[in-house]
Amino acid sequence: MAVRFVKIASPDPVIDYVTQAIRAQLDAGRPVLWFISGGSCIAPETQIAHNLRTSHTANMDKLEISLTDERPGPVGHADSNAKQLHDVDFPIPFHAILDHGNPRSQARKFDQFLEQAFAKDPFCIGLLGIGPDGHTAGIPHAQAPASDELAAYYVVRDFSRVSMTPRAIARLDEAVVYAMGQAKLPALEMLTRDIPISEQSAQALKQSAHVVVFNDVKGECI
Repeated sequence: MAVRFVKIASPDPVIDYVTQAIRAQLDAGRPVLWFISGGSCIAPETQIAHNLRTSHTANMDKLEISLTDERPGPVGHADSNAKQLHDVDFPIPFHAILDHGNPRSQARKFDQFLEQAFAKDPFCIGLLGIGPDGHTAGIPHAQAPASDELAAYYVVRDFSRVSMTPRAIARLDEAVVYAMGQAKLPALEMLTRDIPISEQSAQALKQSAHVVVFNDVKGECI
């Protein structure tokens, strides 16, 4: 799988790209499953959601949105992706992963949600980040290939996430990555090489049908 790198100076191109991709599928009448991330992806995701709501996009009832991963803890805890999205008034309901159960039961319920969502044969698109260490969607490298499920509870030392797995990432029609900053360059360079997912979980992105990486340090300029 070839990865397309696109060099940008602002988040506007990734906002336009994802907005147009989702709108085209909805206007054609196809269900869409859109995965959203936390961190630096929150601002562009929120603008995309506003664009879809205010631009007369057809068939908005066919749009389903889910987090890619979540930090374990009480519902609404300050570090949760869901809380941070709610704090910026993300305008469309989404599957939030956390409930009042323990992380393992949350992972099982997330897995069941994904099974049901994928069964609708949607167009699947994810807006994901890549950490400076090369992880994506909260998947730690050493455990990335360990689960055959669509969701799992990952724990490595002081790092823990309830996350979609590489098997779920492989279901994406579009893996759109937003990775800004010079600190991300080593991880992006690693992504150009074919190495095991156990060494860089972002390698799982190559299992999706199409991968484009919007960043400010590498690739064609637009």
